[in-house]
This record gives sequence, C-alpha cells and structure tokens, in this order.
Amino acid sequence: MMQDNDRQAFPTLVEKFGHKLVSRTSAMGPCPICDKGHRTANSKLSISPTGRLLFICFACWAKLPELIEAGFLGRGETKIRFNPPTKAERELAEALAESHLQQGAERRRRLWDSAYAIPPDSPAWRYWAGRDIDPNLLIASGARTRLDVWHGESRQNLPATIFQVQGCERDLCQLHTIYHTIQGGRPEVTPRKRMSGPVKGGGSALVNTPDSDVLSVSEGVENGFSVRMMDPTVGKVIATLAAPNMASFKINFAAQIKTVRIYGDIGEAGERAATMLGQRCEDAGYSTKIFLPPKGVGDWNDMLLKGHG
Repeated sequence: MMQDNDRQAFPTLVEKFGHKLVSRTSAMGPCPICDKGHRTANSKLSISPTGRLLFICFACWAKLPELIEAGFLGRGETKIRFNPPTKAERELAEALAESHLQQGAERRRRLWDSAYAIPPDSPAWRYWAGRDIDPNLLIASGARTRLDVWHGESRQNLPATIFQVQGCERDLCQLHTIYHTIQGGRPEVTPRKRMSGPVKGGGSALVNTPDSDVLSVSEGVENGFSVRMMDPTVGKVIATLAAPNMASFKINFAAQIKTVRIYGDIGEAGERAATMLGQRCEDAGYSTKIFLPPKGVGDWNDMLLKGHG
C-alpha cells in the first residue's frame, strides 16, 4: 500500500505535470505526451485503492507505460515508491471493490424498476421534441423517465430520461441518464448526463430494425436519434455514450449485419475514437464508413435542428 511519504510526493508529481488535484488521490490536466498547449484537462493521474499509480489520456490514449517510457516519471523528488500489497490486502481491496459494484448495481436496478415509459407532454417528451427528435422513437427504444432522479452534485431531484446500457464487460444494470428541467429544457447543472456503472464495451440501443443489415454507431444518444431522424435508412442505431467507450465498443454484432456506419463527433478525441472503432470493424470484415458533421455546424443534433438533414 502507499506510504505516507508517497502521499506527500503525489501532489509534487501532480504539480510537475501541470495537473490540478481533484481529490487526495487523483488529478486532471494536460497530457505530458500529446498536449500542445491548447487543452487543459484531457488526462487523469491517480492512485488506486491498492496503491497503484494510474494514468490515462482521453485524447491520445496514452497510459502509464507510455508515460514512463517518455521519461515523465521517477524524476528526483517526484519519484513515488510503493510497497507491493500483500495477498490479504489485495483480496480485501478486491472484495471491497466488488461489494461497491454490487451495491451500485442494486441502486440502479431500483431506479430502473421505478421508472416508466415516457408519457405525452411530460418533461422528457418536451425535451426530446425540443431537440426535433420524435419522442415515439424514445418509447420504441425502451427508454424510461422519472420526475425525481437525484442529481448529487447540485443536491436536487430533476426529471430525466434513463437508458439501459447493454453489452458491457459485466452485467451490472448499467444506466445512462440525461437530466431535464420540468419545462423540458436543459438544466444548468454539471454533469447534465451521467453514465452509471462499468459501461466499458457497451452501448444503448436506440433504434432496432431486425431486418436491416446496417448498423449505425453514434457517440451520444441525442446524436444517434438525430441521425435516425435525418436518414431512416441508418438501420439499427446504438450510442456508445462517450469517446473512450466508442474506441473500446465490443464488436459482437448480429449475424445479418454487413455494414457499419460510424457517426463520430468533431474534435480530436471524437474523431480518434471513430477511427479506432472503424479500423476494428474493417479488420473484422465489415464494410465500414465514418461520417462527421460538417465543420461549423456542431454535432449531429445541431445539424438536425438547423435543418441540414
């Protein structure tokens, strides 16, 4: 486990990186490998409960080995030393982590079971109609809503639309939540969207067309529905919910799928994730094409709202 002097060394290492502490054991900031001075928080440096130093960049996807190879660790007073955890300590940490996962899954199951289909003229209905998305698509997707979903950061209950996240590495009732105002607008809260549970590899099914051999993959839920509104031929639509998850999305498609369309987001992280998924789909034998919104338009929902479909 981490020693006291290591706890003192971690803030020093964070400062050397130009990161900013967000807790005692984690920090966000520019990546020492890929940053060119125009990003401020694309990488995370942290210490795990078992005393491991962790690093991930959400732009270039560099991890700890690349950071060490580039010579950014182990310099003088920034060097952090660790006592390897004993077998008992490792087993205890793993048991606590598993217990935490199961407790979270049970909370999410209760939330999902208490939610219901989106009724007409509800905050969720008004929200999606306000984004020029047919709320009936939401109902067909199996999305649910509640008027009082807890938003911990702002300490209040808010209306929200809730989606199941399927195909993840573990089945722990993962959910994706998008908050609304009671009038159906976007609330002034952060975050406005939340992924709950270990969602790596998974996504939310938005449109199901069993007879189609086309699968369309978007990054965000709003973008996925927007693509369907602009082009009914997009086939089955799945949203991966975030750029890192698009990059790691599991290629385990139905047998009839022959073509994969990837609707990426503008920006380095989004475009890189789309390229990574596209390459994996091509390697798996699928006919693959990547689409990006025209520059200056915004995202796919902005494109729909501006009538570019």
